[in-house]
Amino acid sequence: ARFKRINSFLAKINIPILCFGVGTNFINPEAPPLAKQLHQSQIDFIKILSDKSPGFSVRGEVTAALMSELDIPNYSLTGCPTFLLNPKNIEKPKEIKKIVFNGGVVAALGGGGVVKALNEKGVEVYFSCQDEREMVELAESLRIPTSFGGNPKIQGMNVVYLTDFDEINEFYKGIDFTIGNRIHGCVMSLNAGTPAVNCNTDLRAKEMCRLWQMPRPNTTFVNLQDSFTQWQSHDMQIAWASLKIKHDEFLEKILPG
Repeated sequence: ARFKRINSFLAKINIPILCFGVGTNFINPEAPPLAKQLHQSQIDFIKILSDKSPGFSVRGEVTAALMSELDIPNYSLTGCPTFLLNPKNIEKPKEIKKIVFNGGVVAALGGGGVVKALNEKGVEVYFSCQDEREMVELAESLRIPTSFGGNPKIQGMNVVYLTDFDEINEFYKGIDFTIGNRIHGCVMSLNAGTPAVNCNTDLRAKEMCRLWQMPRPNTTFVNLQDSFTQWQSHDMQIAWASLKIKHDEFLEKILPG
């Protein structure tokens, strides 16, 4: 029903639609044909978008395979443009003095115990929330009262909720390492020159990380020490340079003049 309403709206638009970073989710990439896993309204959405757009970008190889199955001619595999803001030749610090968690990674790391261990080593721990709801979810996951406000300190973590781009960028510039499930939280860290590892296991994150060559654990169990020790930006910088060229070519194709 949701896509039917969107499709009805798009059908009434008489100007070109520019769309970046289209992506699929909740399908099994190991069970083709992928299009058979979609609702007809989702297929209609892609076809309407294609008809009304001079071209659109997709965020990963699974989505690109789906476009090919649907015989969509005008897509470009350039990934999400947020990744392309800055080059990714990032130097890893010798040690972690300030670390940021995001998403549900605290539980994957073993809950509050890892935070306590980091505090005991003198590491400043931050948890970056994407919204106020996530602040409540964090409190519930650590089994503490949810009646707090502002930017509290929860079990040794400085909880922050930033919405201004410049503030976010400056915040991550002062951090040594970021790890978490929020893909764009990790991208903001990388764009500020701070190493980041994404732990999200859903298809959206997997295909974006694979295209970007962004470091991520191979298992659902996250080892913080290994994630930091093994981190490198060489492959990611190569991917960035290639995708930047493709994205610039894509923009030249779709933008007038």
